[in-house]
Amino acid sequence: MPPADLHGARLTTAPGTCSPDRASTTGARRAGSPHDAVLGMTARARSVALQFSFSFLRFHRHDFRRYGAVCASGRSQPMLNREMPAPSTSGPSLRVPLRALAAALGLAVLALHPGSALADIFTYTDADGTVHFANRPTGDARFKLYIKGDGRRSSTTRAGVTPVAPSDKSLERFSRYDAWIRQASALYQIPEELVRAVIKCESDYDPRAVSPVGAQGLMQLMPETALRMQVRDAFDARENIFGGTRYLRILANLFNGDLDLTIAGYNAGEGAVMRHGGIPPYEETQAYVTRVRTYYARYRTTRDTTVASIEP
Repeated sequence: MPPADLHGARLTTAPGTCSPDRASTTGARRAGSPHDAVLGMTARARSVALQFSFSFLRFHRHDFRRYGAVCASGRSQPMLNREMPAPSTSGPSLRVPLRALAAALGLAVLALHPGSALADIFTYTDADGTVHFANRPTGDARFKLYIKGDGRRSSTTRAGVTPVAPSDKSLERFSRYDAWIRQASALYQIPEELVRAVIKCESDYDPRAVSPVGAQGLMQLMPETALRMQVRDAFDARENIFGGTRYLRILANLFNGDLDLTIAGYNAGEGAVMRHGGIPPYEETQAYVTRVRTYYARYRTTRDTTVASIEP
Protein backbone atom coordinates (compact mmCIF):
# COMPACT_ATOMS: atom_id res chain seq x y z
CA MET A 1 0.00 0.00 0.00
CA PRO A 2 1.47 3.42 -0.93
CA PRO A 3 2.30 5.76 1.94
CA ALA A 4 -0.60 7.74 3.35
CA ASP A 5 0.37 11.09 1.85
CA LEU A 6 -2.80 12.19 0.09
CA HIS A 7 -2.98 15.28 2.30
CA GLY A 8 -6.00 17.40 3.15
CA ALA A 9 -8.16 18.63 6.02
CA ARG A 10 -11.71 18.19 7.11
CA LEU A 11 -14.70 18.69 4.86
CA THR A 12 -17.18 20.90 6.66
CA THR A 13 -19.57 23.70 5.88
CA ALA A 14 -19.62 27.09 7.58
CA PRO A 15 -18.04 27.15 11.04
CA GLY A 16 -20.51 26.75 13.84
CA THR A 17 -23.00 24.55 12.00
CA CYS A 18 -23.78 21.13 13.38
CA SER A 19 -21.25 21.33 16.18
CA PRO A 20 -22.77 18.31 18.00
CA ASP A 21 -21.93 16.13 15.01
CA ARG A 22 -18.38 17.41 14.80
CA ALA A 23 -17.93 16.92 18.51
CA SER A 24 -19.10 13.32 18.38
CA THR A 25 -16.89 12.33 15.46
CA THR A 26 -13.71 13.96 16.71
CA GLY A 27 -14.40 12.68 20.20
CA ALA A 28 -14.56 9.11 18.94
CA ARG A 29 -11.18 9.50 17.32
CA ARG A 30 -9.36 11.20 20.18
CA ALA A 31 -10.77 9.54 23.25
CA GLY A 32 -9.00 6.27 22.54
CA SER A 33 -11.90 4.36 24.08
CA PRO A 34 -13.71 1.71 22.01
CA HIS A 35 -16.86 2.61 23.93
CA ASP A 36 -16.58 6.26 22.90
CA ALA A 37 -15.87 5.28 19.32
CA VAL A 38 -18.88 2.99 19.24
CA LEU A 39 -21.14 5.71 20.64
CA GLY A 40 -19.95 8.22 18.06
CA MET A 41 -20.27 5.76 15.19
CA THR A 42 -23.70 4.57 16.29
CA ALA A 43 -25.05 8.09 16.77
CA ARG A 44 -23.80 9.18 13.37
CA ALA A 45 -25.24 6.19 11.56
CA ARG A 46 -28.54 6.46 13.46
CA SER A 47 -28.87 10.11 12.49
CA VAL A 48 -28.22 9.37 8.83
CA ALA A 49 -30.61 6.42 8.82
CA LEU A 50 -33.39 8.42 10.46
CA GLN A 51 -33.03 11.30 8.03
CA PHE A 52 -32.74 9.35 4.81
CA SER A 53 -34.04 5.82 5.55
CA PHE A 54 -31.19 4.22 3.66
CA SER A 55 -31.52 0.51 4.30
CA PHE A 56 -27.79 -0.08 3.99
CA LEU A 57 -27.15 2.06 7.09
CA ARG A 58 -29.25 -0.19 9.31
CA PHE A 59 -26.33 -2.15 10.70
CA HIS A 60 -26.21 -4.61 13.58
CA ARG A 61 -24.81 -3.44 16.88
CA HIS A 62 -21.82 -5.81 16.78
CA ASP A 63 -20.72 -4.24 13.49
CA PHE A 64 -20.50 -0.86 15.21
CA ARG A 65 -18.43 -2.39 18.03
CA ARG A 66 -16.08 -3.98 15.51
CA TYR A 67 -15.55 -0.74 13.61
CA GLY A 68 -15.36 1.20 16.87
CA ALA A 69 -12.21 -0.75 17.68
CA VAL A 70 -10.73 0.39 14.37
CA CYS A 71 -11.56 4.04 15.11
CA ALA A 72 -10.06 3.78 18.59
CA SER A 73 -6.90 2.01 17.44
CA GLY A 74 -5.33 5.31 16.43
CA ARG A 75 -3.96 3.96 13.15
CA SER A 76 -2.85 6.47 10.54
CA GLN A 77 -5.79 7.32 8.29
CA PRO A 78 -5.31 9.15 4.98
CA MET A 79 -8.09 11.66 4.43
CA LEU A 80 -9.42 14.12 1.86
CA ASN A 81 -10.12 17.83 1.73
CA ARG A 82 -12.49 20.05 -0.20
CA GLU A 83 -10.12 23.04 0.01
CA MET A 84 -7.17 21.20 -1.61
CA PRO A 85 -4.37 22.69 0.55
CA ALA A 86 -0.67 22.30 -0.04
CA PRO A 87 0.76 18.82 0.62
CA SER A 88 0.74 17.91 4.28
CA THR A 89 1.16 14.81 6.40
CA SER A 90 -1.37 15.93 8.99
CA GLY A 91 -4.44 13.80 9.60
CA PRO A 92 -7.33 15.35 7.69
CA SER A 93 -10.95 14.32 7.52
CA LEU A 94 -13.63 13.67 4.93
CA ARG A 95 -16.44 14.39 7.38
CA VAL A 96 -19.26 16.81 6.70
CA PRO A 97 -21.87 17.96 9.24
CA LEU A 98 -25.05 15.93 8.98
CA ARG A 99 -27.16 19.06 8.50
CA ALA A 100 -25.19 19.85 5.34
CA LEU A 101 -25.41 16.19 4.29
CA ALA A 102 -29.16 16.26 4.79
CA ALA A 103 -29.45 19.28 2.54
CA ALA A 104 -27.17 17.75 -0.07
CA LEU A 105 -29.13 14.53 -0.17
CA GLY A 106 -32.38 16.46 -0.30
CA LEU A 107 -31.07 18.36 -3.29
CA ALA A 108 -30.04 15.12 -4.92
CA VAL A 109 -33.51 13.67 -4.42
CA LEU A 110 -34.80 16.60 -6.43
CA ALA A 111 -32.02 16.26 -8.98
CA LEU A 112 -32.64 12.55 -9.53
CA HIS A 113 -36.36 12.21 -8.87
CA PRO A 114 -38.23 11.12 -12.00
CA GLY A 115 -40.60 14.06 -11.82
CA SER A 116 -37.82 16.62 -11.63
CA ALA A 117 -34.77 14.74 -12.78
CA LEU A 118 -33.44 17.63 -14.81
CA ALA A 119 -35.23 20.52 -13.16
CA ASP A 120 -33.56 23.62 -11.76
CA ILE A 121 -32.59 23.39 -8.09
CA PHE A 122 -32.72 26.46 -5.81
CA THR A 123 -31.19 26.72 -2.34
CA TYR A 124 -30.36 29.10 0.49
CA THR A 125 -28.80 28.77 3.95
CA ASP A 126 -30.53 30.48 6.86
CA ALA A 127 -28.97 32.13 9.91
CA ASP A 128 -28.69 28.93 11.96
CA GLY A 129 -26.99 27.02 9.14
CA THR A 130 -30.02 25.06 7.92
CA VAL A 131 -29.98 24.59 4.15
CA HIS A 132 -33.33 24.92 2.35
CA PHE A 133 -33.96 23.76 -1.20
CA ALA A 134 -36.68 23.80 -3.87
CA ASN A 135 -37.07 22.64 -7.45
CA ARG A 136 -38.98 25.72 -8.61
CA PRO A 137 -39.00 29.45 -7.79
CA THR A 138 -40.88 30.13 -4.55
CA GLY A 139 -41.08 33.91 -4.59
CA ASP A 140 -38.58 34.01 -1.72
CA ALA A 141 -35.67 36.19 -2.83
CA ARG A 142 -33.28 34.24 -0.60
CA PHE A 143 -33.43 31.22 -2.90
CA LYS A 144 -30.64 31.22 -5.47
CA LEU A 145 -30.20 28.89 -8.44
CA TYR A 146 -27.78 26.10 -7.46
CA ILE A 147 -28.04 23.64 -10.38
CA LYS A 148 -29.45 24.51 -13.77
CA GLY A 149 -31.56 21.75 -15.31
CA ASP A 150 -32.32 21.44 -18.99
CA GLY A 151 -35.79 19.89 -18.97
CA ARG A 152 -34.96 16.86 -21.07
CA ARG A 153 -34.82 13.18 -20.15
CA SER A 154 -32.43 11.79 -22.74
CA SER A 155 -28.83 11.68 -21.56
CA THR A 156 -27.67 11.39 -25.16
CA THR A 157 -28.75 14.92 -26.12
CA ARG A 158 -28.47 16.78 -22.82
CA ALA A 159 -26.29 19.82 -22.26
CA GLY A 160 -24.37 19.35 -25.48
CA VAL A 161 -23.28 15.82 -24.59
CA THR A 162 -23.22 13.65 -27.69
CA PRO A 163 -24.15 9.95 -27.78
CA VAL A 164 -21.30 7.67 -26.80
CA ALA A 165 -20.92 4.14 -28.10
CA PRO A 166 -19.84 1.47 -25.59
CA SER A 167 -16.62 0.95 -27.54
CA ASP A 168 -15.70 4.64 -27.61
CA LYS A 169 -12.02 5.06 -26.77
CA SER A 170 -11.60 8.68 -27.81
CA LEU A 171 -9.57 10.91 -25.52
CA GLU A 172 -12.53 13.30 -25.43
CA ARG A 173 -14.37 10.95 -23.09
CA PHE A 174 -12.03 11.87 -20.24
CA SER A 175 -13.36 15.44 -20.17
CA ARG A 176 -16.88 14.89 -21.54
CA TYR A 177 -18.53 14.74 -18.10
CA ASP A 178 -16.58 17.52 -16.38
CA ALA A 179 -19.62 19.72 -15.66
CA TRP A 180 -21.57 16.94 -13.95
CA ILE A 181 -18.52 15.77 -11.99
CA ARG A 182 -18.04 19.31 -10.69
CA GLN A 183 -21.71 19.65 -9.76
CA ALA A 184 -21.79 16.32 -7.92
CA SER A 185 -18.50 17.10 -6.19
CA ALA A 186 -19.79 20.45 -4.94
CA LEU A 187 -23.15 19.02 -3.90
CA TYR A 188 -21.75 16.14 -1.83
CA GLN A 189 -18.43 17.76 -0.86
CA ILE A 190 -16.37 14.95 -2.33
CA PRO A 191 -13.20 16.06 -4.16
CA GLU A 192 -13.51 16.01 -7.95
CA GLU A 193 -10.26 14.07 -8.10
CA LEU A 194 -11.72 11.19 -6.12
CA VAL A 195 -14.83 11.06 -8.31
CA ARG A 196 -12.64 11.02 -11.41
CA ALA A 197 -10.39 8.32 -9.95
CA VAL A 198 -13.37 6.07 -9.20
CA ILE A 199 -14.81 6.60 -12.70
CA LYS A 200 -11.43 5.84 -14.25
CA CYS A 201 -10.94 2.64 -12.27
CA GLU A 202 -14.55 1.48 -12.56
CA SER A 203 -15.37 2.05 -16.23
CA ASP A 204 -12.54 3.97 -17.87
CA TYR A 205 -15.17 6.64 -18.62
CA ASP A 206 -17.47 4.29 -20.53
CA PRO A 207 -21.09 5.21 -19.66
CA ARG A 208 -22.37 1.94 -21.12
CA ALA A 209 -19.99 -0.34 -19.23
CA VAL A 210 -21.44 -3.45 -17.58
CA SER A 211 -19.38 -5.68 -15.29
CA PRO A 212 -19.65 -9.49 -15.11
CA VAL A 213 -21.61 -9.12 -11.86
CA GLY A 214 -24.02 -6.53 -13.24
CA ALA A 215 -22.54 -3.19 -12.15
CA GLN A 216 -23.50 -0.48 -14.61
CA GLY A 217 -22.39 2.84 -16.00
CA LEU A 218 -19.58 5.28 -15.34
CA MET A 219 -19.30 4.57 -11.61
CA GLN A 220 -20.40 0.93 -11.94
CA LEU A 221 -23.44 1.03 -9.68
CA MET A 222 -24.96 -2.29 -8.73
CA PRO A 223 -28.75 -2.33 -9.27
CA GLU A 224 -29.49 -2.35 -5.53
CA THR A 225 -27.07 0.53 -4.91
CA ALA A 226 -28.59 2.50 -7.78
CA LEU A 227 -32.02 1.97 -6.24
CA ARG A 228 -30.85 3.21 -2.84
CA MET A 229 -29.25 6.25 -4.44
CA GLN A 230 -32.48 6.92 -6.39
CA VAL A 231 -30.78 6.42 -9.74
CA ARG A 232 -33.47 5.37 -12.19
CA ASP A 233 -31.17 4.84 -15.17
CA ALA A 234 -27.61 3.79 -14.35
CA PHE A 235 -26.65 4.30 -18.00
CA ASP A 236 -27.63 7.96 -17.75
CA ALA A 237 -24.23 9.56 -17.19
CA ARG A 238 -25.53 12.41 -15.04
CA GLU A 239 -27.63 10.21 -12.78
CA ASN A 240 -24.79 7.71 -12.43
CA ILE A 241 -22.27 10.37 -11.44
CA PHE A 242 -24.61 11.93 -8.88
CA GLY A 243 -25.57 8.52 -7.47
CA GLY A 244 -22.00 7.27 -7.22
CA THR A 245 -20.79 10.48 -5.61
CA ARG A 246 -23.68 10.38 -3.15
CA TYR A 247 -22.62 6.86 -2.18
CA LEU A 248 -19.03 8.04 -1.63
CA ARG A 249 -20.35 10.78 0.68
CA ILE A 250 -22.33 8.28 2.75
CA LEU A 251 -19.33 5.95 3.01
CA ALA A 252 -17.03 8.82 3.96
CA ASN A 253 -19.33 9.90 6.78
CA LEU A 254 -19.83 6.34 7.93
CA PHE A 255 -16.08 5.62 8.10
CA ASN A 256 -15.21 8.89 9.81
CA GLY A 257 -13.53 10.32 6.72
CA ASP A 258 -11.02 7.50 6.20
CA LEU A 259 -9.99 7.53 2.54
CA ASP A 260 -8.92 3.89 2.35
CA LEU A 261 -12.07 2.58 4.03
CA THR A 262 -14.27 4.80 1.87
CA ILE A 263 -12.69 3.40 -1.28
CA ALA A 264 -12.76 -0.16 0.04
CA GLY A 265 -16.42 0.23 0.95
CA TYR A 266 -17.22 1.40 -2.56
CA ASN A 267 -15.68 -1.77 -3.97
CA ALA A 268 -16.57 -4.44 -1.43
CA GLY A 269 -19.54 -2.87 0.34
CA GLU A 270 -19.68 -1.14 3.70
CA GLY A 271 -20.75 -4.37 5.41
CA ALA A 272 -17.54 -6.15 4.40
CA VAL A 273 -15.41 -3.29 5.71
CA MET A 274 -17.21 -3.33 9.04
CA ARG A 275 -17.10 -7.12 9.39
CA HIS A 276 -13.34 -7.14 8.88
CA GLY A 277 -12.67 -4.00 10.91
CA GLY A 278 -10.77 -2.43 8.02
CA ILE A 279 -9.95 -3.08 4.38
CA PRO A 280 -11.26 -6.60 3.64
CA PRO A 281 -8.58 -9.22 2.90
CA TYR A 282 -9.75 -9.55 -0.69
CA GLU A 283 -7.07 -9.30 -3.35
CA GLU A 284 -9.42 -7.42 -5.67
CA THR A 285 -10.39 -4.85 -3.04
CA GLN A 286 -6.83 -4.25 -1.88
CA ALA A 287 -5.68 -3.75 -5.46
CA TYR A 288 -8.66 -1.48 -6.08
CA VAL A 289 -7.82 0.77 -3.13
CA THR A 290 -4.24 1.11 -4.36
CA ARG A 291 -5.31 1.89 -7.92
CA VAL A 292 -7.93 4.48 -6.95
CA ARG A 293 -5.47 6.20 -4.65
CA THR A 294 -2.89 6.24 -7.43
CA TYR A 295 -5.28 7.95 -9.84
CA TYR A 296 -6.55 10.25 -7.10
CA ALA A 297 -2.98 11.47 -6.58
CA ARG A 298 -2.46 11.85 -10.34
CA TYR A 299 -5.59 13.94 -10.76
CA ARG A 300 -4.49 16.16 -7.88
CA THR A 301 -1.06 16.82 -9.35
CA THR A 302 -1.84 16.90 -13.10
CA ARG A 303 -3.85 19.85 -14.36
CA ASP A 304 -4.82 18.15 -17.63
CA THR A 305 -7.36 15.44 -16.71
CA THR A 306 -6.95 13.76 -20.10
CA VAL A 307 -3.22 13.35 -19.55
CA ALA A 308 -3.85 12.07 -16.02
CA SER A 309 -6.43 9.58 -17.32
CA ILE A 310 -4.18 7.93 -19.88
CA GLU A 311 -2.77 4.63 -18.69
CA PRO A 312 0.93 4.98 -17.76
